[in-house]
Amino acid sequence: MSAIVESHNAEITDRLIEHLRSSLCIAEPFDLQTDLVMAGALDSLMIIDLVAYVEQTYPICIAPRDISPQNFRFVHALSRLITDKLADQPSGVEAP
Repeated sequence: MSAIVESHNAEITDRLIEHLRSSLCIAEPFDLQTDLVMAGALDSLMIIDLVAYVEQTYPICIAPRDISPQNFRFVHALSRLITDKLADQPSGVEAP
């Protein structure tokens, strides 16, 4: 992974953590290895809210097939999904 992609991925991860902490009212501290579903941070409605946040924040579309435990269970997995989708965007489309 290039340094630019790693930097962008870290920025996405930081924004996701900030959003999760502010909007999902997670009681206990969490990190990149925290299982968000098992910690009670994400249920089906919260995942829909998170998808809406991601789609409003980045110029990507999260398809129903992308909504899976492997993509939403951990912050780093969702960050990777976003980074991959941004990389697939046609040139000239930039993230905000």
